[in-house]
Amino acid sequence: MNKPLHRRAVAVLMGVIMGLAGVVADPGESVADTRVPSPAARSIPISLPEAVATALRQNPDLKAVRLRIGEAEAREIQAGIPGNPELEVKSLGGSGSRKNLELDLIQPFAFSGRLRAAREVAGAELAATRWEIGDTERELARRIAAAFARLLALQEDAALQDELIASAEELLVVMEKALGQAQVSEAHRNSAAIELQRARSKKAKIETQGASLGIEFNRLIGAEDVERRPMGNLEMAVPGDDAYSTAFALEHRPDVRVARERVRQARLERSLAEKERWADVGVGIAYEKSSDLGGTEDTYGFKIAAPLPLVNRARGRIREAALREDRAGLELRALEVRVRGECRDALQRLRAAAAQLDRYRSGILERSRENIEIARAGYLKGLNGMTEILQARQQHLDLKSAWIELLLELRLAAADAAAAHAMEPAP
Repeated sequence: MNKPLHRRAVAVLMGVIMGLAGVVADPGESVADTRVPSPAARSIPISLPEAVATALRQNPDLKAVRLRIGEAEAREIQAGIPGNPELEVKSLGGSGSRKNLELDLIQPFAFSGRLRAAREVAGAELAATRWEIGDTERELARRIAAAFARLLALQEDAALQDELIASAEELLVVMEKALGQAQVSEAHRNSAAIELQRARSKKAKIETQGASLGIEFNRLIGAEDVERRPMGNLEMAVPGDDAYSTAFALEHRPDVRVARERVRQARLERSLAEKERWADVGVGIAYEKSSDLGGTEDTYGFKIAAPLPLVNRARGRIREAALREDRAGLELRALEVRVRGECRDALQRLRAAAAQLDRYRSGILERSRENIEIARAGYLKGLNGMTEILQARQQHLDLKSAWIELLLELRLAAADAAAAHAMEPAP
């Protein structure tokens, strides 16, 4: 065997292998802003706070939902409009000379307070609608934060696969030459070719996922003119537990405020139903003109039209409103229980992801890199074969891929925790 050629081949091979050990930044290091290729190269970078702010201004679904506020305001205006007066005209005549003309002008009055109660119901509905819009905005911010994190993770995965492909191509060339000199086996060469194909296939899959998720991300933020792409590092600072408060969430979460307004609305609807048992009273003036052969006579009077409440025709509505009030109270209590559960679950996921990242920061990646060096030294001394080196390298790459997944899980957990606690997503 040609010793100098063997040493050169091994040196090149080791350079390729060790190059792969630095594909992804280690914990604590800044991550290069490497992006998925076109069309991302033609897009405009955007930060998470900018993406959320843009969505609150431009998201088409949110614009449509916000029109419900105007509809509720219109219902509140309508609820306070009193009825118009009624004019009744009656003309009587016969075969004789006597003729009568009667004019009655009556204005209905809601002496029971029905109009005021109706305005209060409409006001509660308007307040609930506003909080529903706020809850839609909260959910939109959470979805944008999740899509933002997934796109960042795909960008890191794409950068990893780019390096893998370049290194695998170089490794395959080296092994082809070494195979011709009988320095490596054909099985090793085939393994390198398979690994290259796997990297290319995964890169294609990442690009497809990135394109699909990018379309959804831009739809969420309402990007109409040009495509936007997330800008920043996948790694983020982990908020402390004192940053989150379940009591704050129960007080300020829009969906909880909606439920409370629904309870108030149901109580007001019950009061309105009780007032509607008393019909409006009509108060007005009456005029009658009578004429015959003896002359003309004008008569003026005061008129009141009040229905007799012999039957309570609002009994069904009163009972329905009472049951609706009970149901709204139960739904509020169930929502409060669910909110507490969401807060606990999000914090548990956040702590678990942070703990796993701490274990990685404690030296797992460093030890996996040391294993590559140990396998390399053993290969040069004839203590092990190329398989051990490739296995050590694959272990290191798997750990780095898992590191990216953990960073993604941390971001997703942080987004859910922020939404659960009525907070803005962490950048």
